[in-house]
Amino acid sequence: MGAGAAIVSALRPPITLLGAVGELAASRHGAFSRRQAASIGISSGVLSQLVRDRLLAEPAPGVLVLAGTPQTWRQRLAVATLCSNSAGAAGFQAAAALHGADGFPETDLALLLPSPRRILYHGVTVHVGPFEEIDLTEVDGIRCTTIERTLCDLGSVTSAFLVGLAFEWYWRRTGDLDRLQQTVERLNRPGQRGTRLIQEFLGDARLKGVPTESGLEVRLEAILGEFEGRHPPPDGLRRAPTPPIATHPAQPRPRTEVRP
Repeated sequence: MGAGAAIVSALRPPITLLGAVGELAASRHGAFSRRQAASIGISSGVLSQLVRDRLLAEPAPGVLVLAGTPQTWRQRLAVATLCSNSAGAAGFQAAAALHGADGFPETDLALLLPSPRRILYHGVTVHVGPFEEIDLTEVDGIRCTTIERTLCDLGSVTSAFLVGLAFEWYWRRTGDLDRLQQTVERLNRPGQRGTRLIQEFLGDARLKGVPTESGLEVRLEAILGEFEGRHPPPDGLRRAPTPPIATHPAQPRPRTEVRP
């Protein structure tokens, strides 16, 4: 082996480290941070070499993605959460989608941070607000707010109708509203629209006694006027008004004169 080949070989990460990188990435949608890699003994130099070899990509400073892994919404959300250096979590519409709540597709990237922080990753919406460890969980390897905390936050960023869809989904899924009630009471502050809205839904639920059978039923109720007033349906579900019938003034009929 020549001197040049020996130098290149010395720079190559050993197979065991490559395997460790793969294992680290596999449980997180192909994404991990340099800090996480360092915690299992993978040096920054090894990671930089893997980036140069195009075995890893670095879509955001300090966050790496294993080359060849599917570029999904969940991978992008994992990258976004890692950008905060474990300070924040996926929240709001992103957390609702991650939990699987009705009405929230896997499109938004939203983070909840305890203090202002610059997130150098395209397409991320950052919300700043206090939270406790009890408000956090992990879903599919991604740190996010609990579904109870998420429901309380949604009312401040989206329509009452969509919050209602998510609330009914939660009620059907858990069958128990006590934990959500406790979360509302802990988070509620004067002027907070999100907790006030959930409190209204909880009151309605106590009167109804049973949740709807599906999200479709909620949408049908909206169309039929069940949610009119306080919870109007979104524009896409409102029935189009009947157009007025055009009227025109009667025109005198022409007279035909017959002359002898």
